Amino acid sequence: MREVPRNIDAPSRAPEFALTSMISYYGTQYITGRPLIAIITCILCNYIVYRITIGKPEGAAFRLMYKLGGLGKMIPAPKRVKRFEI
Repeated sequence: MREVPRNIDAPSRAPEFALTSMISYYGTQYITGRPLIAIITCILCNYIVYRITIGKPEGAAFRLMYKLGGLGKMIPAPKRVKRFEI
């Protein structure tokens, strides 16, 4: 029988950083059309997400984005829930 690696269920912040990178880069690229400004904005946004989520559980950035903005008109952010259950 093969051994299971220890870090198989290790938390990963890769999805949070990937989504932040894509939205900030392509959004800035679409608005300004300048790749250098888009790369700088991408780095700054990733740094902000890192600072906000430091010491918090995995998915904290997604919870914060959902609480502040919701998913448009598809699923509105809950007004009566003060904090998300973790």
